[in-house]
Amino acid sequence: SQEYMLVRMSDLQVLNGKDTDKIIYPASLTKVLTLNTVLSLVDDLNETSRISPWQVRDLINDDASLAYIQTNYDYTLRDLLHALILPSGADAAVALQNYFFEKGMDLVEEMNKRATILGCTNSHFVNTTGLHDDDHYTTLNDLLKIVLDTLSYEDGRKILGCMSYTTEDNI
Repeated sequence: SQEYMLVRMSDLQVLNGKDTDKIIYPASLTKVLTLNTVLSLVDDLNETSRISPWQVRDLINDDASLAYIQTNYDYTLRDLLHALILPSGADAAVALQNYFFEKGMDLVEEMNKRATILGCTNSHFVNTTGLHDDDHYTTLNDLLKIVLDTLSYEDGRKILGCMSYTTEDNI
């Protein structure tokens, strides 16, 4: 990679880095901000959401990475957050977006608000999935702020540190 950052997690010291304030396209690292925003806004991860077949078709057409969650099935937000991170599921990101839409909120708008709250000064997000868009960008320094804040949540630590996961319904 042209840009990089090495952080010692024991004391959060940046040991080395190159172009850490350069604008980059975050791709699937976007999903860490999606996770962070959901954790900051939702008290009950047992609430549910779903994705429709046409939304999955659109993601397949965009060559997005998928968790292959079932369409028209209610998953808990906890299950969706694991599916968001572990296999980098864009379908889980869309199902999470659907949850907020049903509540009258725009998850992407909330993500941008959250990034600002975290002190991200060189970031702008246009989707929850990380699919490329020229107006969807961040920096490594901003990503570090997002990751560190996500790790401050117990569920954030569990989800980011998870190596395998079975949904609550074993689906």
